[in-house]
Parts: sequence; C-alpha cells; structure tokens
Amino acid sequence: MAPEVVNRRGHNHTADWWSYGVLMVGVCLFVCFICGWFCGTVEYMAPEVVNRRGHNHTADWWSYGVLMFEMLTGALPFQGQNRKDTMTMILKAKLGMPQFLSPEAQSLLRMLFKRNPQNRLGAGADGVEEIKRHNFFASIDWEKLLKKQVPPPFKPAVTRDEDAFYFDTEFTSRTPRDYLSKG
Repeated sequence: MAPEVVNRRGHNHTADWWSYGVLMVGVCLFVCFICGWFCGTVEYMAPEVVNRRGHNHTADWWSYGVLMFEMLTGALPFQGQNRKDTMTMILKAKLGMPQFLSPEAQSLLRMLFKRNPQNRLGAGADGVEEIKRHNFFASIDWEKLLKKQVPPPFKPAVTRDEDAFYFDTEFTSRTPRDYLSKG
C-alpha cells in the first residue's frame, strides 16, 4: 500500500483518496466529454474507454483489476512501448497470468479483465457485492474491516501522521510549488 494512503496505525485511507479521485475523474471526464479530449492513464483504461464507445461503472472494475494485478505482481498487465501499443494490447492482447499467483487471484483477475463489460465481475445487479463474494476475498470479514477492527498486516514506524519516512527522497527533497496560485 502506498504510504500516502496508510495512516500510522496501518489502516488505509483509500476511501478518502477514492472520493477525491472520483471527484477529479468526474470533472476530467466532464471536461473531456464537452471538449472531445481523451485523458487518463491509458494503462488503467478499460477496452470500452479506449474504444471511445461509451462506458459505465464497469470500466472502474477493469481499472481495479489493473491495480490488483500491479499490486500482486509489481507489473502492469498491458504495457506497450507507447500509448498506441498499450491501447492495442488492452483491446487485443492475451492476458499473461504469472503462475506464482494463487488460483483465487488468477480467477479474480480473469473475471475483472473481461473485455465485454457486461461479462465483467461487478457488472451484475449486486455490483461490488459480487466482487466481495469472490473466493480471493473469502478470509475477509467486511464488517470488521469497515470498522477498522481487523489488525493491519503492516504498521508504519512513524510517530506523526505527517511523517514522510516511507516516501522516496526523490520526492521529499523537492521544493513544493503552489500550482494553484498565479505567479
């Protein structure tokens, strides 16, 4: 888990980041729709987004699959030499599944990477509940997790929420800039 989404007790703040991200993505998509722009990190785009044929919430489940794949393997599932190659791979390439992944992880990823959004896990009437019921998550007590009653597997060795110990010095040594103010 990235340090910016884990508090000092080891619980994540992805809900906060997700809410902010949804707002920013919503604004970006609205601007892109009005202006006809194509924006976003292509490696995380679902085939229907790449095709520009319209999409719904199921595109988010594809992107979730990309995030899961990257967290489990340390690599992206589809990445070409450039944006065009990557887009072609998203549309046509066979998913290379590392054999070190558990059968449950492989099953989850295959179900999230369905190119037809109607067949994708999470596309049904139960939405996210379909994903939560998948065998990959069988050991998770979702109620306890939501209430932060599950002990985190990692607790950062920090004393304050502002500590940047786990951030690479490449970023912490930079002088911050205020991009919002003029001047």
